[in-house]
Amino acid sequence: SSGKLNANLFILFSEDTHETPLHLCVQRYDSKFTKLLVKANADLYIGDNSGDRPIDIKQENEDVTNTLKAAMFEKDRVEKAKTSSS
Repeated sequence: SSGKLNANLFILFSEDTHETPLHLCVQRYDSKFTKLLVKANADLYIGDNSGDRPIDIKQENEDVTNTLKAAMFEKDRVEKAKTSSS
């Protein structure tokens, strides 16, 4: 099913740099695929072997940066809502 595919997609990473597909999309300034991965619930906080999260990668595409920031903000908001309601 697509859930299994999604889970597998995010653990594929480059052996030497530990970059995820999201890291690679961000590096390539690929706004379309960045949005797709974010929508599919890619890990926004995972670090590569330098500890850089996708948001930490120097970015020349504002759309990519805004997509990541908005997704992180939303995830943070949801987490806060979860912890305050329990």
